[in-house]
Amino acid sequence: MRQQSGASGFAMLVYWLCVASIGNLIDYVPIRTSTDGTDLYQNMFAVKKGFGWSPWTLLIAFGNPTAAVLVYYFLRIMPSTLHWLFPASPAKRLVMVVLTSFALFDFYAAAGWSDGGPVLRRLSVLSVAAIAPLMMLVSSLLVERSGQRTDKPIVT
Repeated sequence: MRQQSGASGFAMLVYWLCVASIGNLIDYVPIRTSTDGTDLYQNMFAVKKGFGWSPWTLLIAFGNPTAAVLVYYFLRIMPSTLHWLFPASPAKRLVMVVLTSFALFDFYAAAGWSDGGPVLRRLSVLSVAAIAPLMMLVSSLLVERSGQRTDKPIVT
């Protein structure tokens, strides 16, 4: 099936909305699960305090669904959508992989860099310095290995 005019623009919008949604999941779990309360009961500190949970309990309770969403996104949504959007351009797919990894693991995960305590800062630095480059490499391999062209993106 051939792409309709305007369909790729709408698919790109939906793709970036999906990235923003997943980025917000990463921003809260795991990045903000160990906040020290300096953010005045915002974010995950209120959940931790309200339920009387430890950061580890919070990480397990909310981290598993977040991990499942990330795995599904990187294995299914990203490859099929990028192949649908850019069927004949590996270079454009690579640029999108780099931008997506940057958005998820540098922009959203850098939330704890300046406030929230030393554990948050370490998680943010780890995400920016190690996880982002690793995911750029892994996801570019996943996108190019999938090689399957779909008639429509999974994100719609």
